[in-house]
Amino acid sequence: MYYRNIPDDAYLAVQQLTMSGERVKWIAFTPIGGWSILYGCSGYVNKNIPDGAHYAMGQLASTGSDIKSISFAGNGGWCLLHGQSGFVCDAIPARAQASMVQLANQGEDIKSVAFARNGGWTILHGFSGFVSESIPAEAHQAMQLLSTQGNEIKGVAYAPNGGWSVLSGLNGHVNQGIPDDLHLKMQWMATNGQNIRGVAFAPLGWSILGE
Repeated sequence: MYYRNIPDDAYLAVQQLTMSGERVKWIAFTPIGGWSILYGCSGYVNKNIPDGAHYAMGQLASTGSDIKSISFAGNGGWCLLHGQSGFVCDAIPARAQASMVQLANQGEDIKSVAFARNGGWTILHGFSGFVSESIPAEAHQAMQLLSTQGNEIKGVAYAPNGGWSVLSGLNGHVNQGIPDDLHLKMQWMATNGQNIRGVAFAPLGWSILGE
């Protein structure tokens, strides 16, 4: 993991998991400094996240469900994805939740959900599908171009300042308004053939999961 200005205990948790042989698959930060780390099939480490999200993870882990991702909205809402199209959410935009219901009913693989601080959101599904609302026009255009070209849309993340990052393929990325050191690190990873698995924004920093 590469990082800048994330909570020390989040970094230590990732280090401990890695040294124990666990593969960290997801990291997310709340707007007020909390964090969640997902590893293995249903493992998790949380600090200062909404009680409902923590409880939902415990319920899923107790049944051996694959906990896929967790995302936090600016208003305190959250969305937890599990299995192919399962989800548990609270206080997220009604249209986002309705879109997930529709995708689940269609048997789509819901890959991830990202929330922008202005209340916008994006749901990634399948290989290159996405549904979004109230996101920056350039981010929408970048995802639309990837989709129409048949490229995988692997991830999207929105920064507190309104910047964004869209990931594709092994280490493809389109960024706007993100910290310079993050953009340079992603370029370095791509040049060196590393897999950019995910990007997350903390209130004052960022992290990259790679390998």
